[in-house]
Amino acid sequence: MRRLLIIVMVGAISLISLTVVHPSSALAAGCWASGCRGYDPEYMGCADSSTQNLDSVTAPGGTPTVTLRYSGSCDAAWARGDHYWANIEIQESTDQVHILAAYGISVSDSYDDVDWSYMVSFGDWTRACVQAYASDQWACTGWH
Repeated sequence: MRRLLIIVMVGAISLISLTVVHPSSALAAGCWASGCRGYDPEYMGCADSSTQNLDSVTAPGGTPTVTLRYSGSCDAAWARGDHYWANIEIQESTDQVHILAAYGISVSDSYDDVDWSYMVSFGDWTRACVQAYASDQWACTGWH
């Protein structure tokens, strides 16, 4: 009888250990795809080890550059600028013509040369754009 009780207890403990939340799932991102639209990638936990640089483009005149970044943890994208005195923007489109969502930022803080836009869903077409302050021309990455 005692042996049967030990077997049942070991089985129960094994089942309980399978349902325990692992630390990695506790650190999961705070949004997914269109639910990330308009949120900061750092704040939502999307700028993690799954983040990839998909494309980049330099503004007319040689600087600054914007990078289109993608988070696999969130299925979302954002624009990241690498130089101050620039405008950067992330655009989302269903057909590469009509803009569904766009979030821009003016990077004018010379103390921190890296800034980023809010996110858009990566389920549609997405691109990043940049404009130097001294120019009226924009340069954009390809649609991804």
